[in-house]
Amino acid sequence: QTVERAEDEEYITGSTSSDDDEAFASDESTASGVSSLPSPSESPTEERKQLASPLPEYPANSGESCWSKPQPTIFRVRGKTYLTDRIKIPSAPPPFECLGVDFWLTDNPERHIARHPSVLGGKLGEVDTFVVNFLLPFGNFVSYFAIPPLEKFPPNLAQVWSKFLAGDQQYRDARLKLLPVVVDGPWIVKKAVGSGTSPALLGKVIPLQYYFK
Repeated sequence: QTVERAEDEEYITGSTSSDDDEAFASDESTASGVSSLPSPSESPTEERKQLASPLPEYPANSGESCWSKPQPTIFRVRGKTYLTDRIKIPSAPPPFECLGVDFWLTDNPERHIARHPSVLGGKLGEVDTFVVNFLLPFGNFVSYFAIPPLEKFPPNLAQVWSKFLAGDQQYRDARLKLLPVVVDGPWIVKKAVGSGTSPALLGKVIPLQYYFK
């Protein structure tokens, strides 16, 4: 959820969390905690009966099948003097507000999930949105972030974002990073993920695709 710049280093980092898989509108799917991504051919009325998107925000839904916004300070990022002192500092508030998180269970994950009429309650096109969509063997894990007008960005972040949009595939792959943090979980998982100081360069470990409207 945070965009940071450290002189020549540029990266976008973020973190969201969901406890179970998903909350849905129907009694049957709410009880099981499992549902499939509806076909785009289904009518909006049929889709509304099946599910709600995005997942409810904690502590709604009794704290189950929901997501929450962590404090930005749990992430440690490069500050203005990092290249000289190698010290990472707590992150400032993110310029991209997280609008929600979804976990779609399906045998055929959607590659271009933004085209699906169900995402974000059918309101995805109402604001400029940065959609992060992970294709998993069992479905899609999706996060939605509102993009503010460029004039509302801090000057250094506006430059980072503009160059990211204008760059080619190689340029974006070299800069898009994920900074994971386990807020609450088993010790061994926290140890494996790390303390939130070491971002992963996604383009080096998984293939990336970018879609623009």
